[in-house]
Amino acid sequence: MNRFQRIRQCILFPMLLVAILIFTDGCKKTETVEPPVPPQTTPVFTLDHIFISVGGKDYIQFVTRCTSESVKLDTATITDPVNIRFLYEYYSDTADYQIFCKNESFTFPEDFLKQPGIWKFTFIGQRYKDNSDFTSIVNDTIAN
Repeated sequence: MNRFQRIRQCILFPMLLVAILIFTDGCKKTETVEPPVPPQTTPVFTLDHIFISVGGKDYIQFVTRCTSESVKLDTATITDPVNIRFLYEYYSDTADYQIFCKNESFTFPEDFLKQPGIWKFTFIGQRYKDNSDFTSIVNDTIAN
């Protein structure tokens, strides 16, 4: 093999190798990457309470609202400091929920005997905008 052939092999072999690598890289299957779905936040409920005195006994009336969005409320459960639960179901003749618009205040149908400690509120329903389910838990601390 003469010198010219050897130089030609030294030049052509790397060029052929580069061409093969480029061709095989171009034949790779491209994957489409779906953008991540943003996580949904839990609707934000706020609580206020009003103290009422009737016949020498102190009672609490709770006022709540969803400050983040409109919701379809199925149930609300209130657990008092001694772990007694009160369940409220929001049903009507036409639906298994009640719609509460963003920032609409609502109360519960009864007043509660004042007991100091942590009151736990669990709201279960769906977001009005997309019907996705949610469970939101809020605590309210009542002092002596």
